[in-house]
Amino acid sequence: MSFDRNDDNNTTLFKCDTCPATLSLIGTFGDCAEACRSKGWIMLKRIGYDWSHHCPACAPAAEKDHVEYKQREAERERVKARNA
Repeated sequence: MSFDRNDDNNTTLFKCDTCPATLSLIGTFGDCAEACRSKGWIMLKRIGYDWSHHCPACAPAAEKDHVEYKQREAERERVKARNA
């Protein structure tokens, strides 16, 4: 999991899935997620997996990997459709 939520004090701690960076924010989860994005963090989702969170330093490589993953998945789907 890429974040810890403490509802007692309304704090969310986001953890980068690539490096040890963390970001602690106070507020509702939605507000914290938006503030996290505004600070340059990205959140990526792959079907069947948890969300992944990446700090600004790791974001470009994570985005590139995510795009390549989506391209491989699309190609896999094309092959499945062609062979059906």
